[in-house]
Formats: sequence, structure tokens, C-alpha cells
Amino acid sequence: MGSHETPDGFTGTNIPLSILLFTAYRTEHSRISGAPSWMNNERYDVEAKMDPDVAEALHKLGPEDQKLARKHMMEEVLKDRMKVVVHMETTVVPIYELVIAKSGIKMKEMTDPNTPDGGLRVSGAGGGAYQWQGQGVKIDGMLGQLSYAAGRPVYDKTGLTGKYAFTLKYTPERVLSAAATATDTAPALDAAPPLAQAMEEQLGLKLVSAKGAMDVIVIDHVERPSAN
Repeated sequence: MGSHETPDGFTGTNIPLSILLFTAYRTEHSRISGAPSWMNNERYDVEAKMDPDVAEALHKLGPEDQKLARKHMMEEVLKDRMKVVVHMETTVVPIYELVIAKSGIKMKEMTDPNTPDGGLRVSGAGGGAYQWQGQGVKIDGMLGQLSYAAGRPVYDKTGLTGKYAFTLKYTPERVLSAAATATDTAPALDAAPPLAQAMEEQLGLKLVSAKGAMDVIVIDHVERPSAN
């Protein structure tokens, strides 16, 4: 299971079609509303390719223009193959603002342009804990994973623009709560701390509760795609 962009299109293996819709219409902070159950439950293999001249023109664009062009192309695929009609709404929801902790940044800024980026890798760390390994990661490059882990949209208020290397190890609150309930004792002293505490202690970043806007991608109409 997985999906990725290719030089001349998009490839997905065993994916729900909701991923395609989110890819086409997502904004920095957004969610889908009104999706039929089959969009999340049924799995498909997808391969979308551009004509060679379109792919060549795309590669001449800057990164941001390429991103917008790919989103527009995916919108057209969905309209053609699934008759998708959507509209956007905005709602106010609980969020976290990501700020620099009083202790200051504890991540290592990567200033050598020749150092390769490794991205953000997430893995299990035993005992229900998770470990994030970042190499050349910008703050906005961790917001999606951080929002998922925190259970709320996370808005960047750090003002940081560099690329960073870091290791973060934390235990989800639900795991800590379940362990405490099962043993009727506090978690072991060597257990990885909950996310907010780990962020502050290990990265020098703090999650602050707030209210913020979220875009809602409302599905007005969608049809199952026919096979090729």
C-alpha cells in the first residue's frame, strides 16, 4: 500500500480513493466531509500519466507552480473518472500552535548545502512508543505527522525557516493511560514521555492550545470509477 508522484504522473497501490481526493483538494489544514464509505474502505491500484509534452512543460516550472499544476491535474482526473463535485467550507476547531519553548531550540540546524536531506522517518520504539528521525527537515515538513500524532491541526508559529536534524521519542497518551490502568501504577520511569513533553524536552518546541480555521472539503457528488 502506498502512493507517490512520478516524473510524469501519479502511482498508487492498494489505496483508498479518498487519498486521491485529498491530494487534489487539500490545503495546509483541511479535512474531507461527506465521503461515502466505499471511498475509504475499497482499495484500488491507480496509475495516472501525463502526455510527454505536458510532463516536459511541468518540469520547467518552479516547485510551487509544479505543486499547483499537479493538484489541478488530479482534480481533472477525479472529475473525469469519478464525476467529483466538491465545495469548500471553513470551520473553527481546536488546534495547537507550535512555538519555540523557553529553553530554546534543541534541534541541530543543517547549514551545509551539500548535506543530503533524509526526510522524516517514523518507526516504533518498543513499549508502544514512537521514534521520529529527522534529517534536513523543515518545520512545515513535520506538521502533517505532528497534526496526526497530536490529534489536532498544528499551526507553525515558530518563525523558523531552516532545515533541521533531530530525534524525537514519545509515547502516545492512550498508550500511557492504558498501561497505567492495566497495572494501576504510574508508567515506568524509563518510558518515553507523552508527545507535548517530548517535543519540549527533546526538540525545544512547545504545543500551545488555541482555536483556528480549518478548510472542509465537502463532497457534493462522486461516483465509483470504472475499470480501465
